[in-house]
Amino acid sequence: MKSILIIIGVLLLTACQNSSAVMTLEEASPDQLISATKAGLTLELLQDTFQESPLILETTLMNNSSKDFEFGDYYYLEVEKEGAWFILVHSDAVFIENPKLTDFGKVLSAGSQVQQDFSIDMLGLKLPPGQYRVVKTFLSNSLPFQEISLAVPFKVE
Repeated sequence: MKSILIIIGVLLLTACQNSSAVMTLEEASPDQLISATKAGLTLELLQDTFQESPLILETTLMNNSSKDFEFGDYYYLEVEKEGAWFILVHSDAVFIENPKLTDFGKVLSAGSQVQQDFSIDMLGLKLPPGQYRVVKTFLSNSLPFQEISLAVPFKVE
């Protein structure tokens, strides 16, 4: 019983600390070289430098290809550590609390573009100063099916 109370106390103290680091997966991201443009798709950020952790990232998604692509409201974030990109982790509860937060379900038609906001705040993340990138995944609607990920770097000062 005493050891359980000690463990709970340590967990509470750890949770209450104001950490300057974000949690990531242990292994570096498997795809270190992701561009902002591929197969006619482009991902852009309205702003790429922030004085403090942004609450929202404003993006533009462009499809200059001849194919339609599916996308969703979810983006994931990576942080650069020691020259490599690492995926940031967040609670899976965000998907229960926000059921529309999916990878697919919307269509980016050939020749079109759309503005989309992504809430970092909704993930429960506060980004300390560093170099980050936002990653977006698309899936083609026709054969041959192809999944494409695009990424754009941004900085928190």
